[in-house]
Amino acid sequence: MNRHANFRDFPNAMLTLFRMSTGEAWNDIMFDCARERSIIFDCVSEQSFEEMERDGINGCGQKGPAIFYFLSFMLIVSFIFLNLFIAIILEGFSKSQQEEDIRIKEETLEEFTNVWMMFDPKATGFIEIDDLVKIVIELTELELKKAGKDVDAKNDFLFNFHHSRLLTLYCKWKKGIGMEDDKDLKTIQRNWRLQYQLKRHINVFVGKLHIPTYNKITHYNFHDVLTGFIKYVFESQHEKSYHQREKRIALFN
Repeated sequence: MNRHANFRDFPNAMLTLFRMSTGEAWNDIMFDCARERSIIFDCVSEQSFEEMERDGINGCGQKGPAIFYFLSFMLIVSFIFLNLFIAIILEGFSKSQQEEDIRIKEETLEEFTNVWMMFDPKATGFIEIDDLVKIVIELTELELKKAGKDVDAKNDFLFNFHHSRLLTLYCKWKKGIGMEDDKDLKTIQRNWRLQYQLKRHINVFVGKLHIPTYNKITHYNFHDVLTGFIKYVFESQHEKSYHQREKRIALFN
């Protein structure tokens, strides 16, 4: 205890506690506050402020309460709150890394822009509300074409709409792709009830994107749609990593 580290007033006390929370000589402060009167240490049991100013800090401490307080303080603040603070920083860093990993590629933006121009040839930045499903179909078809050239169709392309069985079925049904090889498509082609249910599921999918509308709920904006698709990619990748982590945990149990 000295003129730099003491509990004379509130500001000094807070600075001293902050210094202790960093681990800087906290045990020296604890031992100073725990010193009692002995042969080698002469102290005053009740020292007034005037005596402290004149003679310096020379009051007696209380060993038991001092050790209990400082050990509790260091345990709670340094080992719990400090680690909690570090964990929050690491979690934020991890999330930023995930967002960096799914940052939209130039190819994806170019393909999206090309499909958008099919429904917004005047480049107004808006499309009619019914055209959003058509854009999803066009993008899904592009992904299916890219996946067809790849050995592993589960790889990531554009917005990964082709990973959804419902979107894939709807796209193939609307575009007439693979009717001969897919039994589900043949069944849908013959059953109008299944067609209605498939359309309803696609509308539910579009609703879950939570894209804001404009002009009395009649139009979508370019940037809002792109943002909604990117969020879908992020959520689907997060869910995929979660299931993979659960599988790894199950293997060790």
